[in-house]
Amino acid sequence: MAFVINVALVVYLVVTKRLFGVRGGKKAYDARLRSASILQAEIDALAATAGAADQPGKTRTAGRTDQPPAAGTAHGPDQPTDAAATSSSAAE
Repeated sequence: MAFVINVALVVYLVVTKRLFGVRGGKKAYDARLRSASILQAEIDALAATAGAADQPGKTRTAGRTDQPPAAGTAHGPDQPTDAAATSSSAAE
């Protein structure tokens, strides 16, 4: 009985993992991976197109604004404050 179970497991692994060229082997596996990534790229492109269609004339940008920050507002982590810019230029 154990031998039958072992043979069934080996057959299952050979078929599901495409071992020894069964079901197309590595070529079929690589083709499946490429098609999945192309499909995901198409889904992302359609989502971006649908998002842009919601606001005609405007493009969506993540976290960006086209307007400069107002005077006296906090700066982001990648933008130095006026005091930091002044002290670094004075130290030189």
